Amino acid sequence: MSTKAIANLCRTLIARELRNRKELLAVELLVAGSDTTAHKPILYWLDNVGSLVEVPYAAHGVHFSSIYSFMDRFAMKLDSRSDKEDGPIVRSAAFQLLCACWANLQRRSASKIGSVRTKCIT
Repeated sequence: MSTKAIANLCRTLIARELRNRKELLAVELLVAGSDTTAHKPILYWLDNVGSLVEVPYAAHGVHFSSIYSFMDRFAMKLDSRSDKEDGPIVRSAAFQLLCACWANLQRRSASKIGSVRTKCIT
């Protein structure tokens, strides 16, 4: 089953539950995988009302909106480069973005945030 098919199946299940229940499901979902025809990574974001969107990057959790806005600004800087390449950002730029998002999150959070462990999957 493809990533797109799994994302659409999840959307269908959430939409069906939404019609059958009176309250919303407490679900927000990220579905990531590989597009086998285009040979590229693919990421879908699904919310509690069944909206499904293919996104280039994602954040999840309590502070996702501030992280999204931060990543949007970073993406605009990448798009405005004169030497930009077609394709995903390189690992070093992704790590810089991750560190900048983490610093931004620590600045904006009212509570103390512990450490984070990351893993790069290639």
